[in-house]
Amino acid sequence: MAVQNSLSPTVDILNQDTGKVITHYSENADRVVNLSQTSIVRINASPETVNFYERQGNDLIVHMKDGTTVRYQNFFHLDAEGQHSELIFEDDKGVHHALFPFASEAGPAVAEAITPTMADTTLGALTGAEGLTTLQALGGIAAIGGIAGVAIAASNSGGTGDGEDHGIRFVYLWRSERRGGDGLARHASG
Repeated sequence: MAVQNSLSPTVDILNQDTGKVITHYSENADRVVNLSQTSIVRINASPETVNFYERQGNDLIVHMKDGTTVRYQNFFHLDAEGQHSELIFEDDKGVHHALFPFASEAGPAVAEAITPTMADTTLGALTGAEGLTTLQALGGIAAIGGIAGVAIAASNSGGTGDGEDHGIRFVYLWRSERRGGDGLARHASG
């Protein structure tokens, strides 16, 4: 685990598919980082080392408490699979994933402050290295719900003789994106 708790964290740019380090920045300094592919930006420090975040177009701008600013160009750019880059923090308490609101929507032309929601995670959960993706897991849950619905509907098919449909309608939700999805799709069956 890459652990550092100072106010000058190191940063790794990781391949989102493999989790391998593409680029390592050992000194915190003002810089512009061009993300040429969908990546995971890992700040080796606590999320509390950040003063605030901004979004301008597809760029994420991170203002650190030590006074430095880093612009991650193309952070919110959607790849062919509809995925954007991800930001994580890794410290002695674990891995923390910054989930940004409206990440898959067009960003503002002028920099605007944004506030992420933090979620504990693992690097493998973001790279697919831990087996099931979120979409696969939710699909499995939906399938189990569908099977249960068929069983319940079959048990209720004896009829009441009143000509009314007493079937059960199931509604389930699944994420519209593979990782950290912003939107939910809704489907009703029954």
